[in-house]
Amino acid sequence: MNAKPTLARKLGAEATGTFFATLVPVAVDVLYFTGAPVDAVERWLARGFFTAAIIYALAETSGAHI
Repeated sequence: MNAKPTLARKLGAEATGTFFATLVPVAVDVLYFTGAPVDAVERWLARGFFTAAIIYALAETSGAHI
């Protein structure tokens, strides 16, 4: 399946990536500031691992513009 992705698929991938790129850091920071056992290293690792995962998942469709 090497068909070129449609504009709708590209926009959907970009919207999904942007949504989760905002949700993950905010959710981790909320946990951190509410007293959950989350330290600074875990806050940054969550951002890094998420970025790697979303690029791997959506790069073929969207071009990884996150």
